[in-house]
Amino acid sequence: MKNKKGMSTVIATLLIIILVLVAVGIIWVVLKNVINSGTNQVTIVEKCIQTDIAVTSVTNISTVYSVVLSRQSGIDDKIDGVRIVFLNETTSLIKDFSGNIDMLDTVTKTADVSLQHPNEVNVAAYFLDKEGNKQFCQSSKLNF
Repeated sequence: MKNKKGMSTVIATLLIIILVLVAVGIIWVVLKNVINSGTNQVTIVEKCIQTDIAVTSVTNISTVYSVVLSRQSGIDDKIDGVRIVFLNETTSLIKDFSGNIDMLDTVTKTADVSLQHPNEVNVAAYFLDKEGNKQFCQSSKLNF
């Protein structure tokens, strides 16, 4: 009888240890996902702080607008693209352009804009996160 009581104590102790290990494993998986998600956001924010794209000029020929963009100083990370937003008094029109703009480079993007008398252009660089979603940086604007 004494041997049976000793075995049930050992089995109970092993079950508690196994349950604790399973609980620690579940908590670790959840924490790892939260930490990885936060790390991705920090990386995007860090890149955005170092990326400065400005609208230099806007030229209009009928409904086609040429927007000259220049990339200012910062780190030389490749951006995944830019979003240009044309605005007038009541509406806006969004145009996305993929591709990098090199450091201290100037590029011209043209867009057919079916918007009546736009008077402002906003531009924002974007990076793609691990899931392929566009993460936009702070925009700069030019009134014309």
